[in-house]
Amino acid sequence: MAYIRIPSMLKKFTDEQDRIKVEGKTIKDVLFNLLENFPDLKSCLFNEAGQLSPFVNIYVNSQAVHLSRNKCLNPHTVLLSEDVLADQDELIIIPALQGG
Repeated sequence: MAYIRIPSMLKKFTDEQDRIKVEGKTIKDVLFNLLENFPDLKSCLFNEAGQLSPFVNIYVNSQAVHLSRNKCLNPHTVLLSEDVLADQDELIIIPALQGG
């Protein structure tokens, strides 16, 4: 079980929730479970090929996670990260803002 911190710009896709408790043992599991509950987030986080957008960064407990971005987000092929999350870990989704 982990928590996912949702940035303000994406809260409209999560019923205005900014912190969501999600089942899963790995980053991949947690993201898939999040998308099952909030499918509209998929287009915000992943490109048309199912890859994590290069404009989205994931952190676990404030530590950047370097995901293999050439892997598709497909339940049969993805290896986003097989690192096991500890109970109560917090994932933070940080989308890059345009206009820098």
